[in-house]
Amino acid sequence: MKYIADTPGTVTDVLSKILEGANKTTIKQYLKFGRVRLNGVMVKVGDTPISKGAVVEIVKLTKERRRKADFHIVWEDKDLVVVVKPSGVLSAGEGITRAATMHKMVQEYVKEESRGRKSAFVVHRLDKEVTGLMLFAKSEAVQEKLKDNWARYTKKYLALTEAKPPREHGTIDTWLAEFKQTMHVVNADVRGAVRAISHYRYVRPEGKYHLVEVTLETGKKNQVRVHLAHIGCHIVGDRKYGADDSINRKVRLLSQSLEISHPDGGKALKWEIQPDSGFLNPDKEARKARNNT
Repeated sequence: MKYIADTPGTVTDVLSKILEGANKTTIKQYLKFGRVRLNGVMVKVGDTPISKGAVVEIVKLTKERRRKADFHIVWEDKDLVVVVKPSGVLSAGEGITRAATMHKMVQEYVKEESRGRKSAFVVHRLDKEVTGLMLFAKSEAVQEKLKDNWARYTKKYLALTEAKPPREHGTIDTWLAEFKQTMHVVNADVRGAVRAISHYRYVRPEGKYHLVEVTLETGKKNQVRVHLAHIGCHIVGDRKYGADDSINRKVRLLSQSLEISHPDGGKALKWEIQPDSGFLNPDKEARKARNNT
């Protein structure tokens, strides 16, 4: 899309004419993601002056380029976006936060791609220290449908643990309550206690550690972390729940697989990712971190 300026002004002035009806936020996103060219050269500053006859062009931003730029999109359609949340990034902010969150990043992307017509809505959350698949809706209506059916969907995690589970597979069924921002296994009659159920399966040894798959029946705060610690299988790097503190604090817990029914039509959808080498080799990563300090 090209536009030849008929009067002097700024890049923002021209974009307001090209993107009729677009708000300031949308215009900023076009600039931020490098979609604006002034006489063939990328421009990211809206106040850049232009003269009469200057050519302002908006270029199409391919999904592949967008994925490489900020975060990895596993799957997307008109209603949903599935992304990989990195460890160390908040899923979403509580109230007002300046921190970069997965929600903010996906929201910027969806708004930019839809020219401000759509947004991103949080369906579920992952702990800050946890990585893996995270699903967002593009409307409140879709968000509500997904939340209403969330308990029926299959959510699987992969954990790298310090010890092998007592059995090849089993179920952990406890009550949890939060004290001082930490979840604890408690009796059912403790005030605020909630029931949490996880099913685990031993996958294989991984060096001196062990890979354990966990399928959630309920989805309580820190559930996988607390449950594995409860059976003596602390997740590598999870100092909060008793793991060896010589490993850096990146918790080796991956939201690996997600199966849902599409909210529009009910089509069965499944996404699955695999752990990277850093996830499987925490000692090597810890040595590298120490050498860089």
